[in-house]
This record gives sequence, C-alpha cells and structure tokens, in this order.
Amino acid sequence: MLTFNDLMTLLLTFFVLLLAFSTLQPEKASRAAASAVSALGAERMGGNAVERFLLPIVRPYSDRDVEEQRSRKNSGRPGDIVRDRQAAVAASLASVPGARIDAATGGFTVHLPLPGLFEGESLRPGPALRMVLDQLAAVSRGGGARITVTGEEEHHGPGEAGETEREQSILRSDAVARYLNETGGIPAEKISIAWAGTPGEGTARRSGPAAGWIRLAVAFPG
Repeated sequence: MLTFNDLMTLLLTFFVLLLAFSTLQPEKASRAAASAVSALGAERMGGNAVERFLLPIVRPYSDRDVEEQRSRKNSGRPGDIVRDRQAAVAASLASVPGARIDAATGGFTVHLPLPGLFEGESLRPGPALRMVLDQLAAVSRGGGARITVTGEEEHHGPGEAGETEREQSILRSDAVARYLNETGGIPAEKISIAWAGTPGEGTARRSGPAAGWIRLAVAFPG
C-alpha cells in the first residue's frame, strides 16, 4: 500500500524526469504532463486544478524564447562568427570596384585594387577605402576572426623601380595601419604590417607581437 510519503516521492521523481526530458523534447513533455493530469483525475479536482499546476512548469521549456536562445548559442560557434564577419565586410566592398574577399583559416582576406584607394600623393585613404577600413575595424573589434587586408597592383622588376615600389609599399601599409589604429580604434599590438606582398610569403615585416595577438594584417604593395 502506498503511503503519502511514497506518493510524494513518486511525484517528485516524475517532475524531475519531466523537466529534464522537456529540455530535449518539449512537445512530448507537454503531452506527458497532460497525461498525468488525466491520470490524477483533474476533472474531479475542479476546473483542471492539476493542469493549472503542472503545465506552467513544463511550458516554459518549450517557449519560443528558449528556442531563440539555443539559436543564438549555436550562432556563436567560431565558423558562424567568421562567416558573419566576412558577410559584413563583403557588403562594404560594393564601393570598391574589383575588390574581392577570400576565405582563409580562422578568418578571411580582403583584396583591394590600389588605383583610387588613396588621395593623390598624400597617401590618405580615400572615401571608398575609408568605408572598407571602418567596417574592417568594427569587425575586428568584435574579435573571432583573423583578417588580412592587402592591396593589389602589378609589380615591376628588380632595380630602382623595385626599390621605389618597396618604399611606396611601406608608406601605404603604414597609412592604412595608422588609420585602423587612430580612427578605427584597433590597438597597435593587434595589427601586423607586411611590405611589398602578402603577409607570410617572404615579405619584410615590421617587428610586432606574437602571431597569436595579431587580428588584422596589412599588406599594400608599392
């Protein structure tokens, strides 16, 4: 014969299992609660009193808010973060004809055609370049992706022209890095600068922090 304590223990066990199960199968948990209401004879308790007690415990686990929380949690995965950052930057490239963006390990690379990016001989970023750099800075501040921005132009052969290219590369890369730091708010220690080529491919590089700290690499050829 069941005692009152036995009944309370069974009910408590049922609630624990029901709550645990509802996080995995909310709809089935709601049906289980409805079955329990019927089994306990809710109709005889006046106005479905048991139902009013049981279902509010289960229903919060099947609400849309819970599903949205799960969706946000899943969107926080590294791969999703990189894709979101890349999509945001890609939208800003519409102002730069010929620009493109490529996926890379842990991030992406933005390729910008050099003509028209800078204002005359001043090497100040022009309006189109500023729009892209502002978006890159915003994305970089959010973290979660390693970004490389590089300019593209045909290279001349070795000699005097090649040395001039290298000087221009240094000036352009420094101008972009300075804009990202001063206007974009990216800490200098998170910017790596490579000259006359793409970072990591036999180019000269300004001394900087360990690679693990680099979040935005800059390489603008001469």
